[in-house]
Amino acid sequence: MTNLMKRLKPEYRVKLQLCNREYPHLLKRTIEALNEKVIYGDLKVTDAYNLSAFLTDHAVNIHDLNDVIFDAFVVEPPKNI
Repeated sequence: MTNLMKRLKPEYRVKLQLCNREYPHLLKRTIEALNEKVIYGDLKVTDAYNLSAFLTDHAVNIHDLNDVIFDAFVVEPPKNI
């Protein structure tokens, strides 16, 4: 399955990289979570808040982030069938 970092839309991935250069300690935990988690609902509220703050300047609330900054979640069919 594709983790959230890979599903992050390109424009937000670039912005995250730029913000990480300025605030590496603030975003370290959030970036780790994006690399570990597959589903947006698995993120902690603080990670979702950081994404809203740094990537959208609070223009998008944490409830709508999944639809705005991530590509759609695609379930891959089993390969054994």
